[in-house]
Amino acid sequence: MLLDAKLNQFDSFPIEFKEINPEDFMFTLDTSGTRVPRTDFEIENGGDKILISPDTNGYINDTLQTHLELAHKNTVVINAPVGQGKSYAIIQTVKRYFDSNEKYLVFVVSPFVSLVKQYCNDIEESGVPADQIYSYDNLGRSTSIDYTKREIQVVTANTLLGNPGEDGFKNSDIKRGYINTLVTHCEREGIKVVFIYDEIHDSYHNFQQEYIFNLWKWRNVIQKNVNRQQKVY
Repeated sequence: MLLDAKLNQFDSFPIEFKEINPEDFMFTLDTSGTRVPRTDFEIENGGDKILISPDTNGYINDTLQTHLELAHKNTVVINAPVGQGKSYAIIQTVKRYFDSNEKYLVFVVSPFVSLVKQYCNDIEESGVPADQIYSYDNLGRSTSIDYTKREIQVVTANTLLGNPGEDGFKNSDIKRGYINTLVTHCEREGIKVVFIYDEIHDSYHNFQQEYIFNLWKWRNVIQKNVNRQQKVY
């Protein structure tokens, strides 16, 4: 059924525009509630964000990769509109880390269970061997797979941050064991860890005090956070 609607009826509607800027992170509140400059981390590039432009086909990957330094320990936020190939750029970033001479463990963090298989397929299609990709779907199902031997881990944000979901009291023992085993493995073997969050705007509810402390256990091995954020007009 087609809805007979005149689009000009929406001309006067306000446009919601969301973007992330360096100044969003330059200040914090002290114990008295006063706004003060942050001193606990550095905002790179002189405090300016890096503007990238899509190629002639409208995609950002080629330009993005020229600015993304794999060995640089930092947090990268990719803020771009729909249709500019952000997910493709994420997969190509995974491939770069896999091809690197440095030893990395890369987590691709999905907001939804339904997307995990698609990420695994896309990463394999990029040229990463299937036997180097571990899907968290195998937890509790296939005990014959040694996930510590796989360089790419595809998980949900709930699993990584220990969110049991609406119906759970705590994350399962299997999931907690999986995370703790990988932490110990990386610390023992000197493996650097990269977290790549895709569609992070759909999993922001995990990044609250109740769960975000779980990321602290990676403090000795974390190399980079890459956050793929949807810009909405």
